[in-house]
Amino acid sequence: MSVATLFADIARELNSDDDPQATLQRVVDLAVASVPGAEHAAITTMSGLEFTTVATTDDLPMRVDQVQYETREGPCVDSLLRHEVHQANDLATDTRFPLFAREAVRRTGVRSMLSFRLFTEDGSLGALNMYAMVPDAFSSASVAMGAVFAAHASVAVRSARTAEARDELRDALSEGRDVSVAVGIVIAATGCSDEEARSVLEAAARDRRVAVHEVAEQVLESRQPPADTETEEATTGAGPRSREGASANHHWPRDEAKVLLAGLTGLGLALALVGAFSSSPTQRPLAVLLIPVLAIALVASWVSTAAVALLAVAAGGAMFATGDPASGDLRLRFAALLVGAALAVVFAVVRERREGELSEQVAAVAVGRARAETESILTVMLSRLPELDAAPDVEGVARRACPMARDLFGADHVSYWQVEGPDCVLVCRDPGGGIPSGTRVPRHVFVSNSAGQERNRTTWVRAAEVSVPEEGAVVARAVNAEVGASTPIQVAGQTVAYLGMSWTHGRAEPDRSWLDAVDRFADQIALSKTVIRRRLAQRETLSLAQRFQAGMLPPIPDQDLLTVRTLYRPGHQQMLLGGDFLDVLTEAQDTISFILGDVSGHGPEQAALGATLRGAWLSLASIPALGPRDWALALNRVVHARAPHDGVFVTAVMGQLNPRLGTLDYVSAGHPPPILLRPTVTGAPIGDPVLGVDPTLEFTVRHLDLPDEWAVLLVTDGLFEGQLPGRNGPHGDYYDFLNHLRDTSNSDIDSHTWLNDLADTLETANGGPLSDDAAALLLTPRSTPPPAT
Repeated sequence: MSVATLFADIARELNSDDDPQATLQRVVDLAVASVPGAEHAAITTMSGLEFTTVATTDDLPMRVDQVQYETREGPCVDSLLRHEVHQANDLATDTRFPLFAREAVRRTGVRSMLSFRLFTEDGSLGALNMYAMVPDAFSSASVAMGAVFAAHASVAVRSARTAEARDELRDALSEGRDVSVAVGIVIAATGCSDEEARSVLEAAARDRRVAVHEVAEQVLESRQPPADTETEEATTGAGPRSREGASANHHWPRDEAKVLLAGLTGLGLALALVGAFSSSPTQRPLAVLLIPVLAIALVASWVSTAAVALLAVAAGGAMFATGDPASGDLRLRFAALLVGAALAVVFAVVRERREGELSEQVAAVAVGRARAETESILTVMLSRLPELDAAPDVEGVARRACPMARDLFGADHVSYWQVEGPDCVLVCRDPGGGIPSGTRVPRHVFVSNSAGQERNRTTWVRAAEVSVPEEGAVVARAVNAEVGASTPIQVAGQTVAYLGMSWTHGRAEPDRSWLDAVDRFADQIALSKTVIRRRLAQRETLSLAQRFQAGMLPPIPDQDLLTVRTLYRPGHQQMLLGGDFLDVLTEAQDTISFILGDVSGHGPEQAALGATLRGAWLSLASIPALGPRDWALALNRVVHARAPHDGVFVTAVMGQLNPRLGTLDYVSAGHPPPILLRPTVTGAPIGDPVLGVDPTLEFTVRHLDLPDEWAVLLVTDGLFEGQLPGRNGPHGDYYDFLNHLRDTSNSDIDSHTWLNDLADTLETANGGPLSDDAAALLLTPRSTPPPAT
């Protein structure tokens, strides 16, 4: 399987689970299966100064890590603390970690370690560690594979943690909705304020030693406040008040004393009317006294109604006593007064309880509607977050965030302010106008502490409650808002910008879940900015790599007597720089000098060495007195002097071709020799060992007389190391490649697409990119050269 296909499978596998712990376990399991030499793997995290192994393939990494934690040294510890990749080839002889290495070998038998630091958007997540029980288990290929694998793992863990955070936010919103509805029930039942109701739930949670949302669930089931809890007056410090009195005060905010006074005044008027319209004591209309009682029963609490009713009955009783008790008509009117007063009190009680239930329902519905609106905002937000990640640059995130915030939160104006030292600079505003981009205001304009919002970063303010500093007056005039919100956007704990929203009309202060949603939106803005910065950095790195690679494989124009075709195909490690290089130089007397080489391994060091060798060869080939043997001797010394580390070697074929004379002289240093394609496919003799093995090595110049019709092909081994067409073995070799060329029609060699067609055929047979980077050089005569003079 090609590495490109392997990492595609790894990416799908790592992103298949939203559980962070399951993702960590997948990382270590796949690391052992993917990185050459890895026998065991683990992930270590760091919190403060404490290290923790959070995922492991088996028991051995735990034991090795324990030694690292005890000694506070080792590849894993250094990877976490120093942001580096660490490779230990043999702990038995490693002097960098004297305490750890000795103990690890003695207690566990581990010999090789390879550690990579895992990065996420908020800094370091931890270290990915791989272990082997044999020395020198990890090669440069292991390091390259592990580095890419660690990048995939970081992204996968970040995605899983983001999914977990979103689930947690949904759960928090659900719990917050239950708590808010329970707060409404407490308010409706006791007449207390929002903060007092929340204090009631928190006190009940402390008494019962459970979470607040569990108390809220019980309140929702019973539709009653928590048992044995009473609310104290927050403003006066008075003791507990009764449920009925509190309820009356909440539902009827009039002063109860004034209502009672009005009832007594009405009763006095009724008594006056009774006296004025009765000619004798036996004819007094006692039912008139029910009028103020019924009026009070419609608007006041049952306590006030009972007080007025008692006074009315007392007055009626006095009139009854001073009249003729034997009069059946008077007794009937007094009995009607008694029954009417009692019914009025009962009516007041029933009315008060019913209105309390209705108020409770209205409060619960209002809170539920607010929570449903917030949850809808969150759902839409999650569906639109890819718009932020698709922005072309970091500033584009801000320009997309402003209209998105207007759509999500219904704001009239949204602005994005970038922090620059003590000031904030306006980046964009939606809708535009009023305030030009680049406007500066002091940063403290956006920093405001409002009571009751300590749990949220977002600050909610009313224009009438704050004084805008003189420096921010232009902004205040342009916005012309009654209420607004300011949200800091934080990256790695540092505030880098502010998102401002405002409304030109009055709006009720939102609850905490709404503020949570705004905070989450700000977090997503910060995450998108981080993602885009990394994407741009990767593009720049890739562009630099491509330019660097192009410098080693330049386009070569046709020569006077020679047609030159070149090819470069990245292999399955196409994300890394390769070490292939080639060039052609025309000398005097129509001699064409050429070189094609390949540095072992991949990476910037190998690419740099390849560029150095190409530059050195150009200098050597421009000196007429020097030939292929001299070039090989000099380049061999360059490899010894400039190789990044032991074990790096270079294969190369270099020579001189004279089209007029039909001769080819070359040196092959461990490289596939030239191939003659005409009149039949023939491989030239294989040459000497590779460059970089022995500084005293001698090289042999080999000579070929070219036929009348000829074409010379030079290739690196990456072109034929993979699966070849029609071959049964898993890997091809030089001779299989020659046979493939013999089976291929060479009639179209002069076509400018012949080399690319050949590479396409080989990639198809290989099932994807070639097994290694491949370069090729095809030299054909442009016309039949005249006889040499």
